[in-house]
Amino acid sequence: MNNNQFSTPEEEISYLRAQVAEKLEKSKGFENRFTEKDRAHEAVREYKEIPIEKIITTTSHISAGEKHRLLEWLSPKETDDQVRMLFQVMAEKGLKNAFVMAEELNSPEVEDDFERFVVQYIISGHEVKNNVSKDEWKALHMKLFEIILPEAPEGQVKQTKEMMGLMEQWYASMQALASDATNKEKNYYSLELGVSNGSTTVIFYCAVHIDYAPLFEKVVLGVFPTAKVHESKDDYNIFSNHSIVACSYASHSTHPVLPIKTYANMEADPMSLILSSFTKIAKDYEGLALQILVRPAGDVFAKRFGEMLEDLRKGETLKRVIDKQSVLKESFHLLGQIFSSPKTAEEIEKEKAKKISLVDENATKLIQEKLSKTIIETNIRIVSAAPTLARTQAIRADLESSFAQFAEVNGNSIKWEEVEGKKQKALLHRYSYRLWNEDESYPLNLSELASLFHFPMQSKDVNNVRMATYTQIPAPSDLCSDGIILGMNQNRGIDTDIHFGRDDRMRHMYVIGQTGTGKTVFLKNMIIQDIKNGDGCCFIDPHGTDIVDILANIPAERAKDVIYFDPAYMPRPMGLNMLEYDRDRPETKTFVVNELLGIFNKLFDMKATGGPGFEQYFRNATLLVMEHPESGNTLLDISRVFSDKDYRDYKLSKCKNPLIVQFWQNAEKTTGDQGLQNWVQYVNSKFDVFMSNDIMRPIVAQEKSAFNFRDIMDSKKIFLVNLAKGRLGDINSSLLGLIIVGKFSQAALSRVDTLGKPMSDFYLYIDEFQNVTTPAIASILSEARKYRLSLTVAHQYIGQLEEDIKGAIFGNVGSMAVHRVSPDDAKYLESKFAPTVMASDIMKMANLHAYVSMLANNEPKKPFDISVPFPPRGDIAKIDALKELSYITYGRPVDEVNAEIMRKYNL
Repeated sequence: MNNNQFSTPEEEISYLRAQVAEKLEKSKGFENRFTEKDRAHEAVREYKEIPIEKIITTTSHISAGEKHRLLEWLSPKETDDQVRMLFQVMAEKGLKNAFVMAEELNSPEVEDDFERFVVQYIISGHEVKNNVSKDEWKALHMKLFEIILPEAPEGQVKQTKEMMGLMEQWYASMQALASDATNKEKNYYSLELGVSNGSTTVIFYCAVHIDYAPLFEKVVLGVFPTAKVHESKDDYNIFSNHSIVACSYASHSTHPVLPIKTYANMEADPMSLILSSFTKIAKDYEGLALQILVRPAGDVFAKRFGEMLEDLRKGETLKRVIDKQSVLKESFHLLGQIFSSPKTAEEIEKEKAKKISLVDENATKLIQEKLSKTIIETNIRIVSAAPTLARTQAIRADLESSFAQFAEVNGNSIKWEEVEGKKQKALLHRYSYRLWNEDESYPLNLSELASLFHFPMQSKDVNNVRMATYTQIPAPSDLCSDGIILGMNQNRGIDTDIHFGRDDRMRHMYVIGQTGTGKTVFLKNMIIQDIKNGDGCCFIDPHGTDIVDILANIPAERAKDVIYFDPAYMPRPMGLNMLEYDRDRPETKTFVVNELLGIFNKLFDMKATGGPGFEQYFRNATLLVMEHPESGNTLLDISRVFSDKDYRDYKLSKCKNPLIVQFWQNAEKTTGDQGLQNWVQYVNSKFDVFMSNDIMRPIVAQEKSAFNFRDIMDSKKIFLVNLAKGRLGDINSSLLGLIIVGKFSQAALSRVDTLGKPMSDFYLYIDEFQNVTTPAIASILSEARKYRLSLTVAHQYIGQLEEDIKGAIFGNVGSMAVHRVSPDDAKYLESKFAPTVMASDIMKMANLHAYVSMLANNEPKKPFDISVPFPPRGDIAKIDALKELSYITYGRPVDEVNAEIMRKYNL
């Protein structure tokens, strides 16, 4: 191909069609050996192999964030749906980008089907056989948006006529989106109200041609600045497998020259009655939709209705004026004139004078009203679905009846034409594809349309209508432009990916949100990006389910970096010994002892139940064990120091610390409450919880840990920890989590020997972190930055935190992501986000959204909101292989481990 890069999807398709034509020309001498389809397949496959940067401009490439969102949209669907959606990607983003997304799905079936689809599309011109017709092409080139208005503060709800005036203004602006009368693929848009099967939420939709999507958002936000305009990647669906359908379309009860009643002559909001029909829909197996297609009418109706007005003013009766619009009736009128006796001039003048005196003033006024505003053309449809015919007809009839309020005395009213049989099938097809039908044409002026369809009045009393519940805040313009993507900020139709820079991440991230709000999705998105960037990271999963999504997203080239630690997998236990330390740096023993003491205080509240006596005995027992690791250096050995005098004496004979020796000599002589014998049973009861457990014993009783935490950090390993409480129990899960966090803290601080030299970044993610952290986290948060260890911690509510941990978090973390929380937590967090964000905003935050207060280039920025996409689905087929590789590499046969423990303790 030439060196020109394509900037539009149409240019790509034109190039491929030219390639196919060229190949067919070259193969003319080989009749019947190569078909057009063969050459198209060949051209498409060659095109797929060309690097994307040689085909489309850099600005046309799909960004990482956009790719993330598209995969979220594509992944859960069936193959046929995915192919159709890839076609939409092709239409909007171009063919090369569509091929990139098809490859990301990791589905050969989808790739193959999409390639065949593209081939058929190329060789069939503007119509794709067996896939989409020319009319359907139009529908697939439309984008569907949800339009959501916020709840207005008390006392600030707009009045009916004010809101209608804004809607008229909006419709007038929308004329620009459908002003090309010569281009029938782009000359209309669709307004819709829908309640999907499986939901009771009423949503306002608008579908426009993809070319006008950016302008559409600007038009909405220009008139309604506080509105939220969300692209709906999946079309809503009112049907179920049990659906019986009823549908109808609107027609006029008399000639459309006469208007229906508009908001100018109404006291109450007409939309309330329409919406009430939607609020009666059952959640399951029922659905309802109102669809209004709108397109400009030019001056066709204005001229026609203007002529009728002139005839009225000349004294013609309204009936005669209307009849003249019928060619057949006009013909009969002419025949009557031909066969009647000719009138004299005097008779004609008398007749004119009589007509003028009988001018229908009421009809004249109504038509003037119709012509006072721009006239557009509409198709108005109702479609209902329910398990029984009686119910679906009742749903449709209830909505139809709500339009009776628009009947104008001596004017017009809306008449509904029910369709059945083949006509119903055809109308349903037009509804699904949003197709225009001339037979359903219904001319309205902008006031009439605004009365029929307008956004809710921002009232909290509108039941079931989706309203914006929290404040959207634009992101600052000076955020980082590199780093992982936390989510997307949406403001006035502009989507901005929010990047989190490496150095800012070293100041740590705190995430809070109630269950189901999306905080774990937020964490998974971050670590999956770290993995794909080649960084080292650890994810501590207290549920054991989220790790599956992470494993599914491990690139093939990083498979050997994965360490999957599942303590509940018993055939090959992996050792985890908290008492291990760097023998070249004996001073680290104190760190280990302090960490271990903090762990036991956390698990058993030893400060309250053990007091200073327990700390003294525990500290000296642990230090005694660590003085001579060769004779045993595990948690099991600490309990042996208390219960086995021979073992204790042997350890003392190897101990070179006189203070430890002196303590134990005195302890053996001490009697009473502080005597050794009084502590033996008490201390050992704490260790028995782990030592008697068949899962825990083979892990914590191994002398050598299966993994070196310093090496994990330095060599950028992917350490995934499954601490599912349902399999381990709360206390065992917490112990292992506490040990792992302590090990990483120890490993990070050991990097002091490389200060001043390059260190690889390492990212530690802890979900439900309150269960696996001690007050020592304050030192991690303050010191780890220097050693390139970044913490991202998450939990559900502030009450889970001890006061000292709470102080450490809010005093040290540089960035926060706050999802929806309880009223008490929202009030507390308001102080961190005010005045930009209030407690009421935090309490009403939607799922998969968060307010973010973050550092950018080491400077704090004003809070803003983000939406958080689901992580890519990944390839679940490779998960078992990744787990097995870790079991073999890092685990040991359980029989071997148990036999070693038996020998060691002479059991």
